[in-house]
Amino acid sequence: MLNKFYLIDNGRIENSIGNIANILRKEELYKALSIFYTLQAGLIAPNTAILLNMDIRVVKMLIDMWGLPLMIRLDYQSLKSKKPIGGIPLKSLSTIVSVSDFLHKGSFIPILHPNLDRMDDIYSAGILLNLNNDLVHFEFVGKGFDASDLRLGFSTPHEHFDYDLAENKILKRSIISESEYDIERYRRQNKLHNLNKYVEYVNQRGSLLDNLDRFDSKDEDLIPSILPYEYTPIPKRIFDDLTLIAMLIKNKVIVELPISDHYIISLSYMKKYGWVLWDIYGSWFNR
Repeated sequence: MLNKFYLIDNGRIENSIGNIANILRKEELYKALSIFYTLQAGLIAPNTAILLNMDIRVVKMLIDMWGLPLMIRLDYQSLKSKKPIGGIPLKSLSTIVSVSDFLHKGSFIPILHPNLDRMDDIYSAGILLNLNNDLVHFEFVGKGFDASDLRLGFSTPHEHFDYDLAENKILKRSIISESEYDIERYRRQNKLHNLNKYVEYVNQRGSLLDNLDRFDSKDEDLIPSILPYEYTPIPKRIFDDLTLIAMLIKNKVIVELPISDHYIISLSYMKKYGWVLWDIYGSWFNR
């Protein structure tokens, strides 16, 4: 099951919905706040625990509930140094504690989830919208790619739509060419190799890095790719589900977040869960 949200402060799990929202606003933890209000709107997000400070008893409780590994992500009030790369599995209690302590020392706040394997993502999506009109831009990548690739500009969209929510109508659509996808597939194969090496590094060292440069692969290092050889355009049913989610996010979630010129929503489509929201970013992203 997904959709559990825990805020841990001084060894106490906060249970009050109002208190959780107020604490996240006060601490300016807007990624966490976007997940929290997504769940309040009845949409799907990963089980989430925000560790304002470390308590090993709470981490043990999370492991008992969710099992190992746990995925580590992070939020922050202000970016005082380069942002470490998260979104990876931590395989032991000691590593979770070490990485969380590493983040706290760098003024980052650890976020823990059950580990949802990125290779289980059938599609990942980025949605660009604002509160002032009904025009929405959707971007998609296929299996083996992930939503952070889109948001950070590491991947060319495999498919994108301009869409009018009010008219329920696609205005413009584009799909990646075979040659462009081949290039993206090769780049992604290298990225997955580097991510696998990074996971090993983090679980050995108990700390995170802000880039993957030291793991750059040579062609002979690469295992045969498990990425599809072509992109399959997103089925209408799955896209229609996402347009409904976009409307709910616009009407029920974004209104609870700080004002921004635009909002970027990251989601993945998984066979078991459907569309799962990872986070919503606004102009506060690079504070």
